[in-house]
Amino acid sequence: MSTIEFNQYFKDATPLIEGFALKLTKDQEKARELVQETVVRALRYKDHFTIGTNFKAWITTMMRNIFLNQKRNHKRRKTESIANDSLYLNLAGVHTIDNQGIHTMEMQELLRVIKKLDAKIRQPFWMFYQGYAYEEIAQDLEIPIGTVKSRIFKARNILKSKLSRKDQFYA
Repeated sequence: MSTIEFNQYFKDATPLIEGFALKLTKDQEKARELVQETVVRALRYKDHFTIGTNFKAWITTMMRNIFLNQKRNHKRRKTESIANDSLYLNLAGVHTIDNQGIHTMEMQELLRVIKKLDAKIRQPFWMFYQGYAYEEIAQDLEIPIGTVKSRIFKARNILKSKLSRKDQFYA
């Protein structure tokens, strides 16, 4: 395809492209930038366009892909910026010390409540807590896997209810 033919196709599609860019970006300036980027990319890849196919669909698909890639890259840059800011704060001498005392107290309370559970419920829960799979617990305790899951579920619910009542006193 010659540049003259390509320019004619592009001239016919210009109102559609500008409107589509504005619809995507919802900002006049960003829409102009998107149209310019699309024109540059379309000129670079004009040899990939097949004469007789839908030029407007080809160009709008290209524009949509450019828009989505820019949006993805913007999100990545935003995430990197946040990471860089926190790294700067760490390097700038701003340090926080994590207080392990509260964590230790909560863990002691959790263990105390676990020890008070009925042995039939406590043993499967404790094994699961230590990383055993349901199948391993069932084989070791010689009970069906459904019973293991049920007992672990019951233990969790009991722990949640007892520990949530304790939280009311700390608040």
